Amino acid sequence: MSRVMKILAILTPASGKNFSDLSPHLVAEERAVWADYETGFLREMYFQPDPVTVTLIVEAQGEAAVRERLASYPMVAAGLLDIRVIQLGPWLPLKALFRSDALN
Repeated sequence: MSRVMKILAILTPASGKNFSDLSPHLVAEERAVWADYETGFLREMYFQPDPVTVTLIVEAQGEAAVRERLASYPMVAAGLLDIRVIQLGPWLPLKALFRSDALN
């Protein structure tokens, strides 16, 4: 059984592309973003103008599911954006607080 996990997706212009290349697809892209926000797949979204970077926090079954869904976004489908996907997990170093030698 797969579980839903929080995943970070960072989208940046593909090599040689800039904001003016992205602009014609902006309305269609935002419609796709809104649809995913309404379903709960997309939980948070951030935009940095310089350098152009979109950061999305999504909830999905895994990296493949995120890549598949984002591939349908108009700018990604047109080859204008590169995607980096990072699976987020619990902060495991906190376990150090509960080791017997750390309690003293």
